[in-house]
Amino acid sequence: MNDKNTDFLEDFRVLALDGSNDRICFVVREKATNNKPCWCRANRRIRVGMVVRGRLVPQNNSENLPVLLIED
Repeated sequence: MNDKNTDFLEDFRVLALDGSNDRICFVVREKATNNKPCWCRANRRIRVGMVVRGRLVPQNNSENLPVLLIED
């Protein structure tokens, strides 16, 4: 992620992956009061159990998964 704005970066724990695509994942925010997990599409490959720092970006179309932009 090249955006230098770190105001919206959070830590996410990867709980599960879609069996057919290792970029579609089920994540939960690590330190949020609203700890509701969600499915999303990551901008890079990740593994179950990883904690990644990034930003969850909603999509315009409700049929598309939000994108998890993982920090470089």
